[in-house]
Amino acid sequence: MSSYLPQTLVSWALVLTSAPAFSQVAGFETCVPGHVLGPCAPESWVAPPSVWGGYPAVVEPFAPVVPGFGTPVGPSFGFPTQGNHWVILDAMFSSGGLNSPYGGPAPYPLVPGETAAILLESVVIQTPITFDFNYVTPEVLQESDSFNDFFTVDLVDPNTGLAIVNILYYDTWSSGYDSQYAQTPMSHGMVGYPAVSFVAEVAPVGQAKRMVFDVPPGLVGRTLNLEFHVANGFDHEFSSYAWRDNIHMGAPTFSGSWDYRNGTLGLNPDDFTCSTQPTSGYGWKSKVDMTPVFGFTSVASIVAVGSNGPTMGGLWANFELLTVGPFYLDWSMGEHSIPVPPGLTGLALSSQGVRMEQDAGGVPRLVLLNAVDMVIG
Repeated sequence: MSSYLPQTLVSWALVLTSAPAFSQVAGFETCVPGHVLGPCAPESWVAPPSVWGGYPAVVEPFAPVVPGFGTPVGPSFGFPTQGNHWVILDAMFSSGGLNSPYGGPAPYPLVPGETAAILLESVVIQTPITFDFNYVTPEVLQESDSFNDFFTVDLVDPNTGLAIVNILYYDTWSSGYDSQYAQTPMSHGMVGYPAVSFVAEVAPVGQAKRMVFDVPPGLVGRTLNLEFHVANGFDHEFSSYAWRDNIHMGAPTFSGSWDYRNGTLGLNPDDFTCSTQPTSGYGWKSKVDMTPVFGFTSVASIVAVGSNGPTMGGLWANFELLTVGPFYLDWSMGEHSIPVPPGLTGLALSSQGVRMEQDAGGVPRLVLLNAVDMVIG
């Protein structure tokens, strides 16, 4: 798995922080880690307070420690999928008392405090709506409607509070769970509760899931709320929780592109390839061939994204340097997935693959590979 290292060098970090934020592309990057007090400008997320005095939406940072919230719960569980922050909705702070019918729909209108909620209010709807999510419940599946916790995502009429169309829904009667090996924890690092041995997670466990929803034509262009809710069902015990990130509304208007490039001296192996189009608000996947030179062993791979464009022919350690720093460096073992924040459409960048090898004595060396020049979509 790739590691996101924004402190490695400054250039890519500057690109991230200077990118404009769009109201309809939101990954919680402008939100301060901790309980969301809302609204979280400029992304405009609103998280209503609970009747218990807490705030149910917790923004998590990509960092070793979450102050006040214990050990972090990512990124090894698939998040963040975009940028550095994601959000966890924990129904622990909701009032309960809701009876949702088997398989939904949720009992709208939902009163603030009844659920753990976060929403975008009065946005102009575009299609498709996409987001990454995960959902975990410690309630016994298909046991009782009295304990029917649920996770629902809906387009809601801001005037009536009624759902216009459901985008995603899970409760204890839904299919698609893996009930044996739940892995993804809540915001304080625990999977379920100590008193509960049965914890279900939407399969595959420990991974982000991607939702793509084609908005019905009659709703495109209307001003509605996009609402995410997790509810405790009738009781107020064994709370369920949902993770989410990388919410996007509307298709990219520009398709990203890339070109392979190598030096003029034939020194660099052609072992760096592009797997997906680089797209703003989503990500970019690439691959470094980990086959080492005879007598060496591959120990790591690096994708170096340079801030000052391509170059040709500069020699470095018997290889050609093909892009100009400062660099953002992504470390992995062949497969790379680099989050691309929103607002970078049309930005041209140059990257170069690097394979780290070591000889039989453990002495390391860097093998510079070909370049990939890209324009972000």
